Amino acid sequence: MDTVDTQILRIMGLRPYGQLPQDMNGFKPAYIAKKIGLEPKTVKARIQRLKESGLISFYQLYPNFNHLEVNGSAYLFNVKEQDQKPKIIKRIEMVGELLEVHDFLGKELCVDIGYHTNYDLDKKIGLLREFTGDAKPICFYHRHMPKVNRKLSLLDWRILKTLRYNALQSPATVAAQLKISLKTAKRRIERMGKEGSFFIVPALDPSKAIGLVLFELLVYTNQSVNNSSIQQILQTTKDHYVYHYIPASSALGNFDLILFVDSIGKIEELRQKVSKINGVAKTNALIFQGWHDFTGWIDSAIEQKISSLSKT
Repeated sequence: MDTVDTQILRIMGLRPYGQLPQDMNGFKPAYIAKKIGLEPKTVKARIQRLKESGLISFYQLYPNFNHLEVNGSAYLFNVKEQDQKPKIIKRIEMVGELLEVHDFLGKELCVDIGYHTNYDLDKKIGLLREFTGDAKPICFYHRHMPKVNRKLSLLDWRILKTLRYNALQSPATVAAQLKISLKTAKRRIERMGKEGSFFIVPALDPSKAIGLVLFELLVYTNQSVNNSSIQQILQTTKDHYVYHYIPASSALGNFDLILFVDSIGKIEELRQKVSKINGVAKTNALIFQGWHDFTGWIDSAIEQKISSLSKT
């Protein structure tokens, strides 16, 4: 994996949420090629190599959580005993409706929680406090989703189910599986995409990026920060970052990046460079050692929607 691969992943996007509908052009080799100045066949070959290496396992679809009446927020916990992390993660899974658990080197764990009400969230955080031993977790980020203006139909939900673990399959394949016309399949998929009814991301296995380290860089800013400061941060890390966003709490910084590097030393080098940019007060690097997906409950939620609408 090199800087070109990093650019490809950055254009695709790695986080299945956002305030605006996703630009599906980000998965088209021709579009990516134009953005980074390469031939489409070169980009296509690069993507195929990422898939063959196992770094991209598959392309996964996530429904807009507003259609499931679910919210999503992530909290950073510090466990008391680092050696107990594997056992703690197994216990955490029992909480239910979790999305991801990011296991960082050291005592930090970031738990991405799905919840229906604030009471539901408080109850789950209470369990996580008990399991981790951290009485004061910090809110890491919120999963913002576009507002929905209509309810999805039975056929819409059946299409989303079909695309769930093979999100880039052709409308013709979807049409054949559901025994509907190609025109209907294309129209429904395009409409839901434009509405922001779903997000698609490559399912990554960072362990397959041989010789590379995945980490998050938390950037804390001061009053002198401005847009040029942010652009300078992105320019400084452009060969390494695959995603950036604004955390939910200033206690975790005002700006955040997910990056790939080829050595621990490079992490410190980038951290120091960003720290020297005007408007940056301090930085903190969190190194990934595990990325756990717990989104199987979404399949059950989709099935419930299909079952409920089938009865009406």
